[in-house]
Amino acid sequence: MASKETLNICLEHRGVQKWVVVYSNIPRNELYDVVCSAFNLENLDVSGIRSESGVSFPLSLVAKAPSYFEQGVFQVVGKSMPA
Repeated sequence: MASKETLNICLEHRGVQKWVVVYSNIPRNELYDVVCSAFNLENLDVSGIRSESGVSFPLSLVAKAPSYFEQGVFQVVGKSMPA
């Protein structure tokens, strides 16, 4: 089995920064689970990330080309769900 190159992306949610390890073409659902687990997000439907300059990117794009997001800190964005 071929090994997959892993990449580190710095994410932030409510002032807390964490590094998540991903790989190119990671399934979107797997990336969603990684982000939710990293921040213990049970009541947030994560839709994507936002750059420091305010540009938003869907999780599907992050999953497809994570190397684009290796530089900088990205804010986790999503919609709150009822508890």
